[in-house]
Amino acid sequence: MMHEAKDAVAEPEVRQNRHMVPGWRPAESRAHRRGQRGDPAGAAVAFARMVADQQRVLGPDHPRVLSARHYAAYWRGEAGDAAGAAAAFAALLTDRVRVLGPYHRDTLATRHNLAVWRGKAGDAAGAFAAFTELLTDQQIALGPNHPDVLLTHNYIAKWRGELGDAAGAAVAFAELLPHMVRVYGAGHPDTLAAQANLAYWRRRSSTS
Repeated sequence: MMHEAKDAVAEPEVRQNRHMVPGWRPAESRAHRRGQRGDPAGAAVAFARMVADQQRVLGPDHPRVLSARHYAAYWRGEAGDAAGAAAAFAALLTDRVRVLGPYHRDTLATRHNLAVWRGKAGDAAGAFAAFTELLTDQQIALGPNHPDVLLTHNYIAKWRGELGDAAGAAVAFAELLPHMVRVYGAGHPDTLAAQANLAYWRRRSSTS
């Protein structure tokens, strides 16, 4: 059971860079709107079809194809298939590392989403390990105060708590909070969410 305090962001996905091909732009926009309007399964199917069409025209390693695979996996997870999304992101990661390299923003985004969906599929230990490994490379590529880095800190703290270390989670959120205040400001929703998480895990640690 996940704790009731909110994550630091409402959207669990880290956005990748878009590699728009004009002929597919309207189809991609329609697919995203479909998912955002309550039909994630339809969005997943639409992106899967785009992957097949784009692979025939562009080849399997074109950035646009990799991008479509990313969104097909994301909407698959949003439709309720967390394990399938994790498997799809794992397959995509292999190709993105090979094509783009380990420190490319899109590769890092894929690693983030793989960790998210591993956690949602019930693999708390796998999610914690994946986020911990991701953090080092994000800090190299993006710097310590980038929003994606702060988000990864949030997930590491969260999964530390879910794995039974409530005191460690509280310490991690206490260490994260000043960075959130500096980057976002004290009244930002993400900062307030981090405060809520800190309070939550402190309560959990005091009763464990």
